[in-house]
Amino acid sequence: MSDIIPSGLRKRWSSRCSAPLLLIAVATVLFPEMAAAELKPELPTLSLGGRAYWATSKSGLVESNDTGLFYSYGINVYAGDHKNLSVHLENKTAQTTYALNSTSTSQEDLAFIFRYYFSFFYIGGFAGSTKLLATRADGSSADIFANKYGANTGLIMNVTRSVILEVDARGGIPLDVKEANNQTVTLGTKIEGQVTVIFDLTRKLLDLEAGFAYSSQEATFEGTGTGETTTAPFVGLTMSTSF
Repeated sequence: MSDIIPSGLRKRWSSRCSAPLLLIAVATVLFPEMAAAELKPELPTLSLGGRAYWATSKSGLVESNDTGLFYSYGINVYAGDHKNLSVHLENKTAQTTYALNSTSTSQEDLAFIFRYYFSFFYIGGFAGSTKLLATRADGSSADIFANKYGANTGLIMNVTRSVILEVDARGGIPLDVKEANNQTVTLGTKIEGQVTVIFDLTRKLLDLEAGFAYSSQEATFEGTGTGETTTAPFVGLTMSTSF
């Protein structure tokens, strides 16, 4: 695995995703019986879901911070004899207006995620794209686009018969970073983590999700800027079916 994941990504993971990964390690060591297949949730064949985030954003590109609503939606497909393979399409949209200095940022992330499940624990990778638009107080703006790839790990396990816990950690590296007006921009590794508690509203069809998400990415525009950081509690609904 160390040969597959670039050293820069491994270093960022160790500093920014230590809490989710530590939880995974502690659960595995202290509760080895969790490896039993029956503690892995009964995953559907197909699910569709959406989330709303009340996010606090800190932007180095526009040198401000504020709160706002973000949204995401996803499509998930599970396959294999024990649903040990999955493919996910995920889209996140975030727009923030910063009242402090009349600036704004907007970002859209698209990711195709592939996972393999070892009972309740999973590893995987993803590929996708990111768009970032930042408008500063002086009227200058950066319109950034990049492809990305990265690694993903986490756990999903039954807490009770109707409650599921999921812990997810992800790190992505941007490729082919471009700016619409050929201005000088940089994007660094993006680190994301989230903890989700899933409640059965109906036995098969509808679930309620609640949790907390974190993301951080270094970004500069014409040599200035430190990074974009978001922390956000969220709620969501997922519809699923098995066949």
